[in-house]
Amino acid sequence: MKIVIVGPGAIGCLFAALLKVGGQDVWLLDKDKTRVTYIKKNGLRIDGLTNVKIKVNATSDYRRIGKVELVIFSVKFYDLEKAARSIKSLVHKDTFFMGLQNGLGNIEILRRFFKKERILIAVTNQGSISKGAGRSLHAGRGMTYLGALSGCEHLGLKKIEKIFNKCGIKTEIKEKIESAIWGKLIINAGINAITAIGRIKNGEILKIKEARKLMTLLVGEAACVARKLKIKLPYPDAVKETESICRRTAYNISSMLQDIQKERKTEIDFINGAIVREGRKKGLFLPFNEAVTHLIKTMEKKKIRNFL
Repeated sequence: MKIVIVGPGAIGCLFAALLKVGGQDVWLLDKDKTRVTYIKKNGLRIDGLTNVKIKVNATSDYRRIGKVELVIFSVKFYDLEKAARSIKSLVHKDTFFMGLQNGLGNIEILRRFFKKERILIAVTNQGSISKGAGRSLHAGRGMTYLGALSGCEHLGLKKIEKIFNKCGIKTEIKEKIESAIWGKLIINAGINAITAIGRIKNGEILKIKEARKLMTLLVGEAACVARKLKIKLPYPDAVKETESICRRTAYNISSMLQDIQKERKTEIDFINGAIVREGRKKGLFLPFNEAVTHLIKTMEKKKIRNFL
C-alpha cells in the first residue's frame, strides 16, 4: 500500500518506520525542508522497544508523491486544517484519510475537506518520544483502534487493519470507536497537563500526593462528561485505569511536557479544553479541567526551558 504520513514527529516516525519495515511504500511529507533533507540523508532511527534504522522517502513538496491509498495525519491538532488543505493533489477516489491526534475534534476538521466515506478514525496507544529529526524512542506498546464514519463494515478498515498488524502495529477494528476516543482522551486529560505544569514524568504523578489528587479530580470530571454523553468507556474505573497507565509509562515524558520544553503550542484545547466545552453543552461546570487549561495556556505564552 502507498502511504503518506504527514508530519514526521515522534509518532509519525514510529509508524513510518514500522510500515516501511513491513514492506509498505511509505512517504513522509514535512513542511520543514531542513528536516526533510536530514531524513533523506540519514533515514529514520527508532530506539527503545523497537530498534530500527531505515531509509524512507521524504519530501516537502506534495507534488512529488503522486496518488496515494492512505494519508495518515500525525501533525498536531492546530496544524491539521492546514495539512488537510495542502494535500489535495494526493487525493483520488480510493484514498483514505486517517488522523492520529491526541484529543477530540480531528474528525470534524477532516470532514471539511474529505468525503465522509473516505475518513477513517484511529486511536493509538503506542507511546513515542521525539529525539530529534527522524529519531523516536518507542516508549510504550499499546493497541491501535480503527473505526469509520460510515460504519465498521467499511471495506478500507479490514485492509488497513491487516496491513498494520502485519507491520507490528497491533490493531483492532472497533464498532463503537467513540469509546476508544474518550477512553484515551480521559487518560490524557488526567496525565498530560499535570506533567507539563509540574515538569514531571508520568510515574511521578502517583508519588506526589497533590498531583495524584489533581489527577483524580480531572479524570472524575471527564468521566462525568462521558456518562452524560452516554459513552461507554473501555474500562470500568477511569481513575484506576489512569493510575495503571501512569505505572506502565512511569518514565515517559508526555507529549504536552515535550511541547512545553520545546516552547511549542500544546494541544490543551483539544484535551482538557475539549472536555470543558463538551461538559458545558450538558450544563456541567468542570473547574479543575478549566483551571489546568488556563494554566497551560499561560505557560505557552511564557518561554519555558527544558527541565528534565
